Amino acid sequence: MEPKVNDSATSNRVHSRKSLNYDGGNCDEPNAGFDPLVESIYTLQSAQEALGKEVLKFREVGILLDVSVDGAVQDLPSETISIDLKLQETSPSKQIQSDKNMQSSFHSLHSEAKEAANRKYMGTELDDLFRLKIEAEVEYLAISRTAQKYIAAVKDKITLASEQSLKLNMLENTKNKASMLEKEAKKLVNSCEDIVSADKTLKLQMRICKYASYFLIQLVILVLILRFFIFHISPNNDGVVPT
Repeated sequence: MEPKVNDSATSNRVHSRKSLNYDGGNCDEPNAGFDPLVESIYTLQSAQEALGKEVLKFREVGILLDVSVDGAVQDLPSETISIDLKLQETSPSKQIQSDKNMQSSFHSLHSEAKEAANRKYMGTELDDLFRLKIEAEVEYLAISRTAQKYIAAVKDKITLASEQSLKLNMLENTKNKASMLEKEAKKLVNSCEDIVSADKTLKLQMRICKYASYFLIQLVILVLILRFFIFHISPNNDGVVPT
């Protein structure tokens, strides 16, 4: 409930102020004693109005006060009117005491209003902090899940990369072995070519030796035949007598 100052309360205050001023005008001695009290009453009334405006401002920004504080603020106009009426009927000492009591009640009410506003503000801050905590936890869970997915994907990529590197190493080793085998094959081909060329040379040498032996045999036979014919045909062989 919002504190409102009724028109009747305002008229009562004006009437009480006028009555006080009128009483002070009738008698000079009471006027000298009542002027500070009247000023204090005016000050308290202005403090009441400022407090009401402050409560209205709190309500405008969304800060809800406790029900007890609202009831106390609503009762302020009637309490002020009753206090004004009592001040007219009581003695100066009692009015001073009531003034002090009213000031203390205003201070206590103001402090209660501030405490209620602080409690409401702290509650709002706690709600905001709790909401931020929940949002942070949700973000942490989302980030942790995303991080786990990325970690799993990175692990899979690392495993795939290691397997590919192993395959590349195996291919490199296979290429090296193939190059070594190719070199060995070339060496074998060269050695085979050497063997073939040596075999051909040996065969050629054997054929040459064979033909040379045939030629020598034929030559020896021809020489023997020629010598035999020459020996038989020669005429000196008939008349020769050994001595």
